[in-house]
Amino acid sequence: MRNENRFGSYEQDLPQIAVDSIQQLNAQEISSATEPNKEPGPDDLSDPSMYPSAEAVCFLSIESRKLAACFHSEIASIISQSFFERMSCALLDEQVPKHRHAEYIACVNFFILTVVVGLEATDKNGHDVPRLRILQSRYRQNAFTALRYISVLNSPSLSLLQALLAGAMLYQMSGYQQKSAYLSALACVTCSQLGGHYFAELAASASEQESLEDRQCLGHCYIIDQSLALSMGRRSFLSEMNVNASVLMPPERDMPIMPIFNIYLQFARIQDDIARHLRKGPALHGLDEDVGQEAYINDLQSRMHEIRQKIRQFRSQPPHCDDSLLQGEWMCVDLTYFNIMTIILRLHPGFETSRQARAPCLESARRALHRLLDVERHGSYHPEI
Repeated sequence: MRNENRFGSYEQDLPQIAVDSIQQLNAQEISSATEPNKEPGPDDLSDPSMYPSAEAVCFLSIESRKLAACFHSEIASIISQSFFERMSCALLDEQVPKHRHAEYIACVNFFILTVVVGLEATDKNGHDVPRLRILQSRYRQNAFTALRYISVLNSPSLSLLQALLAGAMLYQMSGYQQKSAYLSALACVTCSQLGGHYFAELAASASEQESLEDRQCLGHCYIIDQSLALSMGRRSFLSEMNVNASVLMPPERDMPIMPIFNIYLQFARIQDDIARHLRKGPALHGLDEDVGQEAYINDLQSRMHEIRQKIRQFRSQPPHCDDSLLQGEWMCVDLTYFNIMTIILRLHPGFETSRQARAPCLESARRALHRLLDVERHGSYHPEI
């Protein structure tokens, strides 16, 4: 990239900036105090402070209904309100199987955490913010503690999948990227063990709220799985599940998160296509000639350009154009877009020998790095997200 004279000095320094940013993230992950190093004691999970009281469950259930249109509440849509209430009551009544105890506690605290974050976001005068942040810290710590007890050797279940997905999100939001990737991979394995027919039957027979929960779990796993498969060069865990695409898309399309979720699903399908192509090789695709390879790349680019148009359409409309949290999410969508485009352009048969073939790839990589810096700046301007 430094040999490309058409780039300015700032653009030429972008690779070093990216490396420095990654090193800072790794340093934060090692030194972060969000998750204490103290190992939990044997009685931690049985302590009543690990899950809400009956009064708190009633209050939070009511508040979660009020926050139904709030973007923060959609983060927890992998756990429905009815499932939260059932798990909370089972914990209060001590009716949870021992091997599911940690899973229930992780799920319950994750759900409560998102409700409390939503309460903070909707607090107009700010009087309750200090108390709400103390509660957030408590529920986050409870979830981290429970996650240490979860065993992936347990028989696969929806509660295990939900706990792993919730843990992956929590670790990602707290800066623990390696642990997030690890739990994400475990969630994909659990999802594949449950099987596509399990989710199809569950989504068809459940209530609308629980159907959303099931579809969100499967959709999150599908997106994560295709991303990890492409970035790590491994086979997809979910490629053989034979899941109907309609099951991946939750029924509540008016939720603010749905356009973003839809875009990530389309990204995942393209990532799956690329990963399959790289594993099987051009010959098995009938791409023995460079012309055929270029046609394949052009087709991928055309699909990506269509997605780009949808991104512009979605993010220009409220609440996406005026909500700081949603704006940050769309910046991450842009980053993902240019990352995938860079991979696609890198497949060009003339990449190694032709400067003309390399130029678009380098331009896409430069834009991806710019978007990474945009995300970092946006986060520093809006510490509340």
